[in-house]
Amino acid sequence: MSGNLEIKIEDPDCLDVQTIPFNVIDDDYFFKNIDFVPPTPPDIIIPEIPIAFPSYVDNAWLSADNPGYCLWFKMHKVNGEETSLVNPDSSFEQSTCWCEQDFNVSHLPYAMNRMGGVIDKESNFIHIFIDRTPIGGTIEEFSGMFIDLAATSYLNNLGTLNCPDPCFVSGAHPPTTGHMLLLTSKQTGRQVVAYQKVP
Repeated sequence: MSGNLEIKIEDPDCLDVQTIPFNVIDDDYFFKNIDFVPPTPPDIIIPEIPIAFPSYVDNAWLSADNPGYCLWFKMHKVNGEETSLVNPDSSFEQSTCWCEQDFNVSHLPYAMNRMGGVIDKESNFIHIFIDRTPIGGTIEEFSGMFIDLAATSYLNNLGTLNCPDPCFVSGAHPPTTGHMLLLTSKQTGRQVVAYQKVP
């Protein structure tokens, strides 16, 4: 099947027929369309507050569903201490695989996009923005918090990271600190769950 099609849903009790148009498209559409939002994983995370919060935010936070997806945070610092402000010049939504971080090569919608916002560990408050406008996308707003990893269905394990050539890494299980954050998109309701990677 290809092209413009229709699904018809019939309700015999009401003698009603609903017609819903849809398209059948090639797989490449999902990789090349920067506004495509992957379906939300079936696990809906009900947050529970952790006993301990991370001592720092800096470094990589990798998706629990896709270890190739990375939120790289660098916080503003005063006298060497992290503040709650995300440094937008050094913080990115990016591919974990360095050879995929050029959008013109990988066409990944998360190849390298600036992030800014606030991450307040003391108040357990996260509010960030991901700017995808340089690659033709939009600015996506997320709110979130740190959550208790033990209260989720995820293990303290990032899974297998498979990078393509020339940065090929196979079978790697990046170590985690045991800390996890949960973000929810204000635009789509999509949830992002990420582990803090050990530096």
